[in-house]
Amino acid sequence: MSYYERTDLKAYSLWLVPSDPAIAARLGSIIGHYSRELDTPLWSPHITLLGGIASKPERVRDLTAQVAKAVPPFRVKLEAIAIKDMFFQCVMAVPGPSDALVRLNEAAREGFGQIGAPEYWPHLSLVYGDLEHSVKQRVADEIKRQSTVVGIEFEISSVQIWSMEGEIKDWALVAEFPLGS
Repeated sequence: MSYYERTDLKAYSLWLVPSDPAIAARLGSIIGHYSRELDTPLWSPHITLLGGIASKPERVRDLTAQVAKAVPPFRVKLEAIAIKDMFFQCVMAVPGPSDALVRLNEAAREGFGQIGAPEYWPHLSLVYGDLEHSVKQRVADEIKRQSTVVGIEFEISSVQIWSMEGEIKDWALVAEFPLGS
């Protein structure tokens, strides 16, 4: 039986968000600026830890609580701006190497049975959309010139569960679990 035939299953993603509200607001204002300028979706800044989770809500909560215990809070530093030809990875900030981030992703993949999933490529999207390459490049170049994203360092202290049901504007925070406890 496929996911779409199972009415008891819901779609979820696990997100990592900056612990500092000022940094989250700063990144959110950049996302908001380009959302208005390009008429693209608006969402909360995050690094996706694991997506594509189709499961019952209680199972997602239980497994995420276990995953969150895999590492203590840690810091990430945004080191580059990149573009891709993918809707959810259109223009993004890329964090530098982080053993804790990789370990946490591995724990999530193992916990949710996504061992064979594509290699993890952590990123913090700044623009979603199907945009022309020249538009993406212009936006990436603007962000690089403004130097407001590259170099931002922040702590990750929890894993959030987000419901991905409906349109992007309908996505909702379901639960949050502190790291390392």
